[in-house]
Amino acid sequence: NNRIGDYSTRVLDPDGRTFWSANEYIGNDGSSNFWRTHITSFTTVGAIQVPIDVRDSINSRSNGIIQVAVLSSSTFNAATVDPLSVRFGPDGAQPVQEARIHDANGDGLPDLALHFRTQQTGIKCGHTSASLTGQTLDGQAIEGSGAFRTVGCK
Repeated sequence: NNRIGDYSTRVLDPDGRTFWSANEYIGNDGSSNFWRTHITSFTTVGAIQVPIDVRDSINSRSNGIIQVAVLSSSTFNAATVDPLSVRFGPDGAQPVQEARIHDANGDGLPDLALHFRTQQTGIKCGHTSASLTGQTLDGQAIEGSGAFRTVGCK
């Protein structure tokens, strides 16, 4: 490459899940290019991988609510999740209604039901999955991803 320098600054936002990288490239001819990278999907070291269930279809243009359940398993109790710590979607939406513990998938285990405003999640037409992050009541990081289809995208 014909470059004099490639400078970058990387910052992890206080939310602990959004990574920004600001970069400058300076060529031999003195030209300079700037770009910023925004990454919201990465694996948190030591996070418990949790299964989540997202409503099958999402109208990304809707002003409605997306239902998401953190599912319990034989090795994880979803009732131990701190609902106030949970974020969902590319924009890290917070739950908008009181969380509820109930058996969302009929397996006899307690699941955590959460609701998020569609417009706050950052889900757009063509997206096929979204991530959820949070922590348990004792501070253990959790993360999961759920699949869906977007509708109303014409």
